[in-house]
Amino acid sequence: MLSIAFGMSKYYVDNLSENIKWGQGQKVQNGIFPQWAPLGYRNDRLTRTITVDPHNGPLIRTAFELYGTGAYTLNQVRQKVNALGLIGKKGREMSVSNYQYLLRNPVYYGLIRFSGELYEGKHGPLVTKQLFDRCQQVMQPKSQPKDSGYKPFLYRGMFRCGECGCFITTETKVKHHQCGTVHHYTYCRCAKRVKPCSQPCVREEHLSDQITKALATVTVPTAWTDWMLAELGTQQRRDTQATVADITAFQNRNREIDQKIDRLTDAYMAEALTLDEFREAKGKLITERQGSKEKRKTVEANRASRFEPVIGFVKALQQASLEQPTRTVTENRDFFRKVGSNLTVMDGKASWEAHGPWKTVIDYGPFARPNVAHAPCAPILSGEIDHNYKKRREWDSNPRWGHPPHTTSNRAP
Repeated sequence: MLSIAFGMSKYYVDNLSENIKWGQGQKVQNGIFPQWAPLGYRNDRLTRTITVDPHNGPLIRTAFELYGTGAYTLNQVRQKVNALGLIGKKGREMSVSNYQYLLRNPVYYGLIRFSGELYEGKHGPLVTKQLFDRCQQVMQPKSQPKDSGYKPFLYRGMFRCGECGCFITTETKVKHHQCGTVHHYTYCRCAKRVKPCSQPCVREEHLSDQITKALATVTVPTAWTDWMLAELGTQQRRDTQATVADITAFQNRNREIDQKIDRLTDAYMAEALTLDEFREAKGKLITERQGSKEKRKTVEANRASRFEPVIGFVKALQQASLEQPTRTVTENRDFFRKVGSNLTVMDGKASWEAHGPWKTVIDYGPFARPNVAHAPCAPILSGEIDHNYKKRREWDSNPRWGHPPHTTSNRAP
């Protein structure tokens, strides 16, 4: 009975809402403002329409006239009109956002906006269409996002100084050659806002070259990434099969529990069990069924998300290997931000630390690329390769992440 009462109440509320919307739509089509009168108007109970408020109406018109000149901002219009005595509906002072909404409301030149559509109203307009359009033209460029004024330098705000910790700023210098040509060079230097710093500036293209060499340390042979994706795909299919088997087992167990509850109920109805025995046995079965349902939800939730992070990383690794020669400097910069952190510049050299799984790629770099000579200056570009090189040699016989056996060929392991 309670559900029937709730259903009838919901039906009544929904029906009432539809009737109200239908009535408001009919008023709008007849040119009658269907809601409480906007600021500057008042409701006329005799004619069931809105009429101009003798006090606030002229003030609204003054706001349009002031803003339409283009010589006043919204805040200046607010200050002047508020000083003349314009007050909001709740007796509060009008804010800048109130004036912005007011100056964009078409009701003041004779139209009614209802449900995203415009209808012709029978009320008297406060301003002309020309004045309203002029206010929109004044407001439109002011509402557009403004340029920050900064030049779009490539590495602005990306690096810090390795000596004092200040941000590396970027500037353009003009060099006049004796032959009459003029070249513009972009330099990256320390901002030197905290204390005097002795670090020299470095050309932007030199940093780009160092970033390109640094990204080469996180690339592995394409055959390796193909092998890893194939292995992950095989493991994912096995895991999916195991998950389906687990879900089937949970379903069968829940079905058995439901059957036991049915037989338990039949035994109680046949007076083979007392009420206390029935309740105790049924409670145990229901608790077991609830636990089985929760385990099933956990298995289903982990089914799709278990391999996604690893597969996504291997695909990024594959992309780094395939597109290394063809990436632009902007793409290199964005990829460099994703791979490394603690980006600093010291003595014209870019330094960084790989984070997450990229550090593992850096650690195994000499073994993944056996034909590439191990450069002595590698720590400047790619973390602590030289520092841990001896320790990593001890790991070679038992790799942490199970990569393929060492090979110098390009064939898949």
